[in-house]
Amino acid sequence: MKLNRYLIYKINRILKFGIFSLIVFFLMIQFVAETSFQYPQLFFSFLYGIVIGLVFENTNNIRFYSKPFLLRNTIRLSILVIALLLIIALLRVFFNGFVKDIDNDGFLPFLWSTDFINLIIPVFIITFFIVLFIELEKHLGGLFIWDFFFSKYKKPIEENRIIMFLDLKDSTSIAERVGNQKFVEFINLCYSVMTKPLIMHKATILKYVGDEVILTWPIEKGIKNSKCINFYFDYNSELERHKEEFGNKFGFVPVFKAGVHSGMVTAAFLGTVKKQMDYSGDVMNTTARIQSICNQYDADLLISSELFSILPNDSKFRYSKIGDIELKGKEFKVGVQRVELTENF
Repeated sequence: MKLNRYLIYKINRILKFGIFSLIVFFLMIQFVAETSFQYPQLFFSFLYGIVIGLVFENTNNIRFYSKPFLLRNTIRLSILVIALLLIIALLRVFFNGFVKDIDNDGFLPFLWSTDFINLIIPVFIITFFIVLFIELEKHLGGLFIWDFFFSKYKKPIEENRIIMFLDLKDSTSIAERVGNQKFVEFINLCYSVMTKPLIMHKATILKYVGDEVILTWPIEKGIKNSKCINFYFDYNSELERHKEEFGNKFGFVPVFKAGVHSGMVTAAFLGTVKKQMDYSGDVMNTTARIQSICNQYDADLLISSELFSILPNDSKFRYSKIGDIELKGKEFKVGVQRVELTENF
């Protein structure tokens, strides 16, 4: 079930690149006089978009980005050029009128022909816009990019959300042991391993703060099947599954602690020179404080009693009330619950 959902996510993303390529091609037809609507070009743009999606989805990982800039982009470009020629060959099987110069002069002379130049111009334009979209999506996040384009948060909006502060244990001592550069590699690998749990439990990364991540769910999605709790333990499972890789590279396996709370937050894009999506309000401060007392109570995961009261019953988890805790900067005490997996899990 989990694997299927992850595969569906990947397939949807790859198809999205094909559809986006079609949109770019359609806009070119409308605004570039030399380009006319033809079905072969339509299929070409869709297939090429799919190829870009496949290339970027399979190279968007920490191992690939550890390669030198020139090498990784040469690899991508080589794959795209080979795919481009294969798509041309494939479409000629179904559309006789596609790139006529091949019939007249052969394949190699075709690469210097007017037909190929007329074909390659849209290819470069499509590639440029798709790669731009990919980079924007990576920097803003899949959820927030559409909110940014449609100016949803131009004015502050109140939303009912679940917030999680996820923090690396003993980060200071780890950084001292491995050094600054190695520590960045360590953190990046931690975040790379987080990918599947994020997708499985529909979590959104609000932002990274060094070795801390702030995640969020709309209240309805976060409590459904206890996604906001399952995410934490599934992430721990992924870290455990990669323990050999962490051990070989860094000498130890990371452990994360988390605080989770829910309530109304104010959402808005902040800044002028650089825009950033952010939430503010008492819920953010309270969540940070809950996370900060994990070490004090020897707990890996603490949640507020307020969130506990709306979570569904799940025999997978054992909840134990720590009590009403006086948190730093808070006027009133906050009920806090420890969350652990039951022995059966």
